[in-house]
Amino acid sequence: MDATTKTAAVAVGALAALAAWAPGASRARDGAAEALPEHAERRLGVSRFVGAGGDAFAWADDGETLVTVGRRVDRFEAATGLPRGRTELAGDASIGKTSITPDAGIIAGVDATGGWRAVGLWHADTGERLLEPVPVCDEATSISATAIAPDGAAVAVGDHAGRVRILYREGARVYTFPDRHGAATTSVAFAPDGRRVISTGHDGTARVWDPDTEKAKVFRVKGETVVAAAISPDGARLAVDDPQAGVVIFDAASGAEVARIRVAESNVGALAFSPDGKWLAVGTGNDPGVRLFSVEAGSQAWALAGFSSWVNELLFSPDGSALVAGGGNIRKIEVATGKILAPATEGHETAVAAVAISPDGAAVASTGGAGAVRLWDAATGKARWGTSISKRFPATAVAFSRDGSEVIAGTNRAIVVIDGETGDERARLAWDDDASPTALFLAKSGALVSVDTKRRVRVWDLGARRMLREGALTSGGSSSVPAAMLGDGRTVAVAWSRWMREGADEDGETPEVTIAGHVVLWDVETGKETALPVLSGTPIALAAGPDAGSLIVALDGETLIWDIERKAARAKLPPARPITWTPDGERLLTVETGAVIVRDPGGAETGRFDLEASGWVGAIAAFPDGKRVATADHGNTILIWKLPE
Repeated sequence: MDATTKTAAVAVGALAALAAWAPGASRARDGAAEALPEHAERRLGVSRFVGAGGDAFAWADDGETLVTVGRRVDRFEAATGLPRGRTELAGDASIGKTSITPDAGIIAGVDATGGWRAVGLWHADTGERLLEPVPVCDEATSISATAIAPDGAAVAVGDHAGRVRILYREGARVYTFPDRHGAATTSVAFAPDGRRVISTGHDGTARVWDPDTEKAKVFRVKGETVVAAAISPDGARLAVDDPQAGVVIFDAASGAEVARIRVAESNVGALAFSPDGKWLAVGTGNDPGVRLFSVEAGSQAWALAGFSSWVNELLFSPDGSALVAGGGNIRKIEVATGKILAPATEGHETAVAAVAISPDGAAVASTGGAGAVRLWDAATGKARWGTSISKRFPATAVAFSRDGSEVIAGTNRAIVVIDGETGDERARLAWDDDASPTALFLAKSGALVSVDTKRRVRVWDLGARRMLREGALTSGGSSSVPAAMLGDGRTVAVAWSRWMREGADEDGETPEVTIAGHVVLWDVETGKETALPVLSGTPIALAAGPDAGSLIVALDGETLIWDIERKAARAKLPPARPITWTPDGERLLTVETGAVIVRDPGGAETGRFDLEASGWVGAIAAFPDGKRVATADHGNTILIWKLPE
């Protein structure tokens, strides 16, 4: 893909795999309705751009279809974001570092078999191989980036040794430029002429390589690492990210600096010029979002936040009126205003982070990016209201008050109490430091209990709107803090992991490093802590057991039904995330490899249903009647399922 439409950005992690499309399932073109997977009763919201995981975007059908490529090809109706189809790429090998031609016809990617050193080509429509994997690196290094030429005749390749190569499709010929970056190559892209190659590297340079002269023009910035570059459609300007100066724009012919654009304290992950060259889109990382700048004036036109991770892919529509940005979630943005171009249907615009069921089972509350909190009618699937509790940060946790009259949601530095009837903010319980609640619970006493990313437990009096007590658990270790309220309604379990070194250095040997899982029980009324035995592995989820004496601990390698009094596991199950227990204590629900598994209290499987279109589930909640369950995926919808009898 040329630099007009393809961002030259470092691969800082593939876009999250959001959700799967059910082949053959019908979809309404106006976005008003979607087919439900088997066993699902209703969907809350509309699944826009769900399944769009990958490294590259392209337009097909004259801008009416958005194509995303990763380890597969997904197609979406650009106007609605609804899925049009999916193509699996041929071959059993793991595919990565993908790129696609502007017309969405040919895909290039790294065939990971043999150490990420070979490149293959695929037909985007059929998934068939057009070129068997061609080794382009020796065994001393591996591929760090790829970009396919606009006509699909060549692939630019960068490696971790700083080399830049061109793989020509005809004859599978590989050309290596004699010079190299002083450190690893972070990105590559083709210039609009389809001949020259632009690359960036960890040596603080961007380079424009000319295969005719076998030389490169070097553009140096102040920072030590460059991860993104883009060239204007006419080839006259080169935009390069600079960690110390934001973005520097060079005259591509002379190498002279033309302008500098400040990007306030936010790492740049992607750059793209508009088709007319008048605008430069910047994707950011520390504060994930998109900003649009005037190339001539250097001024910012607008900024859009609320992405769940680094924005590392940007693509203008052919007419320049829209911009598609990928950063954990995908958004289509109106260039003139910076507003999200979404169909006129309700739903979350970003990944759903958490769900909670009202005490009477009539409503579902959900949270997501850009501080979004929504309340849904469980019977009709319609949204009762939606609000935002933060302009910059996601809403990370949600719960209901005991009588269901209030929705309580957490975001950075605050817990917000919302009127359950109107969606209006009633109170804000705030603190000074940078921490977000990972879980909210109601204790048996009626107090609200919050656990945050700094492993602090706080107890709040909801009526008086004040904090009663707090405790800071052991510092250090992971920022992932799963938590659960035990069956007694007064004990909170909090977990985290820590790297442990065993033994000492002897004769220059490195001591063995293991991951230790820590679980602490915290008494809500007294603040007393009780530590469980250290576990082997990373705790990724917790759930209350069927009684006050048990806890379900999901580790990265297994799931344990833990007997607290005996300090031992009653049963060991496969890895699962997330997990929950039905309120009656009769069934354990675990999400494992694309399915919800129903188990009895001893852990034996009694039923299951495939998630199908719901994809990777980030949250699960059981209804009070124990007969239904809601799953929230990392697309933007919630599905309500009927549990097997």
